Amino acid sequence: MPLKPLRASLLFLTLLTLPACEVLDLVSSVGTILRPLTEEQPSAASSARPAASVQQNSEAPAAPELALEVVRSSDPTPVSVDWNLARQPGTSLSVSSTLNDTYAKDRLLDGKLTTSWFAAEQDLPSRGRLPTIEVAFQEPVGILSVNLRADRERGAGLPIQELSLLITSAQGILLNETVAVPAGSEDINIVLKKPVDRATSLRLTVTRASGVAGLAEIEVLGRR
Repeated sequence: MPLKPLRASLLFLTLLTLPACEVLDLVSSVGTILRPLTEEQPSAASSARPAASVQQNSEAPAAPELALEVVRSSDPTPVSVDWNLARQPGTSLSVSSTLNDTYAKDRLLDGKLTTSWFAAEQDLPSRGRLPTIEVAFQEPVGILSVNLRADRERGAGLPIQELSLLITSAQGILLNETVAVPAGSEDINIVLKKPVDRATSLRLTVTRASGVAGLAEIEVLGRR
């Protein structure tokens, strides 16, 4: 008699002599032992290999390129009224707060490096209060860069460490970016890599600072 029929006959006779509960246990164990190799589940090692391959081939997405570049100014001398859009007739300037009447917002546009505006002492990003400067234009303009000049009157320099720039038009947002200010900077130019057109307002928000926010001048360069 061939081996397989003999094994089956012996198994059948064994089952007849066992109680029902033991029959179930034996069938279960024999089924596990005699299961064909083709029915076996893939091993953990073989299952892990394709996943590892997928993980190795996947790459993190590249960070989006910022639309702004902060550069240190080589010549902080204020530009003339003709070049500074923030000083054009009909343009309005507003700030979140003022330290006192001595450091009024008008000093931001007087064309002098020896006078400064300062925000109120409680307007600190570390306290959840963000100093802001907003310029609204009477007519739509094109903007190329926004220049900030450090305080010289009190010797505070440029305490701004990070800022966001929001430029809007009648149709909506043209630009909204947050950039870090290089450590040790005094006078900086925030250059738009792609100039915007038809801008009606510009808002500068200090999101991180080493002290009370203050500036000698703000300049908006562009075209009318």
